Amino acid sequence: MNKVTKMQAAYITGFFDGEDCVHGYLRRSRCPMILITITQKRTDILRTLRNILGYGRIRAKSKTHALWFSGKSHVTNFINLILPYSLVKRRQLVGLKLVGLTGPSNRGIRLSVKEYQQRYQLYTKLKELKHAHLQ
Repeated sequence: MNKVTKMQAAYITGFFDGEDCVHGYLRRSRCPMILITITQKRTDILRTLRNILGYGRIRAKSKTHALWFSGKSHVTNFINLILPYSLVKRRQLVGLKLVGLTGPSNRGIRLSVKEYQQRYQLYTKLKELKHAHLQ
């Protein structure tokens, strides 16, 4: 992981607040997961952000490209980095709690009913916050 300055963190947060989103989705294993994307037409900007952060993947999407973060450590690091500076998507970053409930790998592990209910409740809350932001 790279050492990100406060100015870089604030810039990345502004970029994220203005352009992108936190996605919550349910996997077949009934495990809610978080995916964070930053979408941009210019891949050089995404490469610069990835180089500053030291993690993330760039993928082609129709006419744009997306820098995305998945996995507990990358999502947690990204959210912790931008949370102090976020104005627009601060409430959506409740996904941090969801990540905290998600283990590094849940393949083959069946969740208890209580764990599933906790995760589903946070997943639902994230969806509500995203829709409230759009209204």
